[in-house]
Amino acid sequence: MLNPEEEKELRTKIQKELEEKNFKSVKEQKKRKEQYDTMLEREKMIQKIIIEEEEKFYQSRGYVKYTSHTGNIYWLTPEEYETKMSRRKTRRKKKHDSKDGKTTKLVLDWKYLIALISILGIGLVVIFLLINFISKLI
Repeated sequence: MLNPEEEKELRTKIQKELEEKNFKSVKEQKKRKEQYDTMLEREKMIQKIIIEEEEKFYQSRGYVKYTSHTGNIYWLTPEEYETKMSRRKTRRKKKHDSKDGKTTKLVLDWKYLIALISILGIGLVVIFLLINFISKLI
């Protein structure tokens, strides 16, 4: 058994050790965060320099920067760029100008709908006839 003074002394000692341990842990955590932030900043700077040098390189050779719809960057010759842009413009026009395709699709949809209604109607007539036949048997 511990007397009250020894217990108090032991508790004080344990609290000091825990505070020191916690202080070291917090200090190490801050240090790791600072190192991580420094590393991130360094990586961003490296990436920025890579992009700048890539742009200088390709622009000095006459290439044109093209960003796709997915966000990918491509460097194209002026001829390739013009071809891609003209294709892009014609694709957009085709999408908006194709009214015949929509009408045909609607006609097809109505044909399927009419066929479905016919099949369901015939099915209902058959069920009605079967019910009448079974009711006569009973």
